[in-house]
Amino acid sequence: MFTNAESIDQGVLRLVSQANSDITGLLSFEELVAYFNSRGVAMEDDRSLVKGWMAEVDYTMDGKLDKNELKMWGIARVGLRGDIRVHMVDKPIDDGIKSYFQAVNDFNCATNEDFVTLGDVKSYNAVKGTATSEIEIQLIFKSAGAGITTGSKLTHAMLREWVLANMGVQTFIKRMISNAKVMDDGINRIFAQCKLATEGQITMNELVNYLSDRGVCMEDDRQHVETFFKEVDFKKDNALDFSEIKMWAIARVGVRGDLRSYIQKKPTLDEGLRDYFDAVQAVDRSENKAGITVMSVSEHTRLFGTAAPMTEIQLFIKDANTSNTGVATFDEVRDWCLRTMGVSRFIKRNMNNGKDQEEGILRLFKLAGAEDGEIITKDTFCDMLRSRGVAMANDCRHSKVTLPTSCHTIRVGFLNTLLQALFDSIDTNGDGQLDRKELLTWATAYRGVEGEFKSLMDEAGESRGF
Repeated sequence: MFTNAESIDQGVLRLVSQANSDITGLLSFEELVAYFNSRGVAMEDDRSLVKGWMAEVDYTMDGKLDKNELKMWGIARVGLRGDIRVHMVDKPIDDGIKSYFQAVNDFNCATNEDFVTLGDVKSYNAVKGTATSEIEIQLIFKSAGAGITTGSKLTHAMLREWVLANMGVQTFIKRMISNAKVMDDGINRIFAQCKLATEGQITMNELVNYLSDRGVCMEDDRQHVETFFKEVDFKKDNALDFSEIKMWAIARVGVRGDLRSYIQKKPTLDEGLRDYFDAVQAVDRSENKAGITVMSVSEHTRLFGTAAPMTEIQLFIKDANTSNTGVATFDEVRDWCLRTMGVSRFIKRNMNNGKDQEEGILRLFKLAGAEDGEIITKDTFCDMLRSRGVAMANDCRHSKVTLPTSCHTIRVGFLNTLLQALFDSIDTNGDGQLDRKELLTWATAYRGVEGEFKSLMDEAGESRGF
């Protein structure tokens, strides 16, 4: 049902509105059983499968399911991903692919071992899978490097590369957090379901076990998981806590996360945006080439991105599309990125989502390699921002940054006017360097809701690009 809705939001809304007998929007066990029974859903007499499913979805353990719990569960299980994922649970990636191929080929009485055809995948999916659309199957075959005709072959190697890119640890966590009511709920769900997590921390082994139970694709040596773990664990204590995950996730979820994943792979903002536009327009069924729309962004994020909620996509297009045509052009999205995904915004969001301001500042220093009084070139600082998909003008140039151990000071002389303007706004004593006191003063002024109001008040005089 979720797979064949226009969006997962619509599918969840249909389930809740039809099953909920009161106006709470919360589904009880009794309401779910009555709903499933009225629609001919097969259930055991003791309802053990329904109880097991409800326990898995109900991460708050209050005995009821809300819309966001259903979304966070459903987003990893809809479409062709859902068909593949069940074969990946508690298996090495190659064994999971073999299991999926065998299931598809056995259903179609095919003798293939190392590939499946598009026609066979479609038949299997229609009867024993999530009943996804033919267009989705074609798009996934195409993105994996196969053809889009009935006889097109998807090989083991093709699918292996695709699932690692689209069903791995980062994609799984981004998609789940993007579909929480608020980010904190998504992170809390991870901690609640990592049953061995103690004292608010998750170790590498606990994370691997959690991901394996949910069919997340991992290489045998856990290389991708290890890379993710090291990136998030900025304290280097071999454990992930709530604020570390939140500071990592804040820049990577939703529409921003989709855009950032393209921007950070290219040396300039324009090149990254062009790749994003190409990817979104490739899934646009209307073949619109003037720009991107709510539906094309929705289709792209659902298939290949963070599965951003429809309400967020609608707000993104509305805000970016200043010409009010319903089609956001390249230049409009570029302006939106500079306005909402620039240097100042990146730093503010990082600091706001640390455990406290000190932690946010410490992470910023470490991201720039500013530890133990190292000397950092401005090019290195700019590279740090670019590697995280921060939207900057294409002419960003730098000189040297000095960080004495005694005061954690940054000496800068940015040639780029946007970075210079930001630096000058923080450097209140005008001595050409930033110390912790200045950073804390700036961070306090721009932290949280009050900071948002101050940003809006400052925006008229603020250099464009922050």
